Amino acid sequence: MTVPDLPAALAPHLSADAAAWLDAQQEKVAAGDERALFLGFGLAPRKVGKAELNDARFPGWSVDQAARIVLLQAFPTEDEHRWLTAYDKLVDAAEVREQIALYRALPLLPFPHELADRAADGLRTNVKGVFEAIAHDNPFPQHHFNDARWNQMVLKALFIGSSVQPIVGLRERMNRDLAVMLHGYADERRAAGRDVPADLIDLLNG
Repeated sequence: MTVPDLPAALAPHLSADAAAWLDAQQEKVAAGDERALFLGFGLAPRKVGKAELNDARFPGWSVDQAARIVLLQAFPTEDEHRWLTAYDKLVDAAEVREQIALYRALPLLPFPHELADRAADGLRTNVKGVFEAIAHDNPFPQHHFNDARWNQMVLKALFIGSSVQPIVGLRERMNRDLAVMLHGYADERRAAGRDVPADLIDLLNG
């Protein structure tokens, strides 16, 4: 998953009209037009559709989500504060599909140290799909979360009934504190007569 990959993955799914709209919008955004960025985010599903991207490099992505991130990638990065402020505004105003796009795209975006804080905030969501946009098939947490954030993400996945298997780097980022917490969680479930998730058993036995 790299920055140039996304436009290439998106292009075959765009009609001539959709491609023309995206190119025009991208040009405005690249010139620093923040309004064009926000407008493009809102209009993307109507302009390009919501079909699945069906690209192994971007598991679970849809065409409209990819178009939104192509626009965000075009926004100038010279002013870090302005870029991060625009990102925060997008997150604050986002509906679920937009939030999923913004969090799935974390590995493709600039300023990863600052975005790690935003990703940690995103993990507090009660929307499973948004949580999984960060936790599943996403290399960003593996590379940019400290152990405390990493451990909280893995535990929350278990608490909300989300599989831990799609967490990128799960075995590589195993640490003493996490191992203790996972064994404790499994013991509590057994003591309560509840099943231990199969993917957790595999992890603990691995």
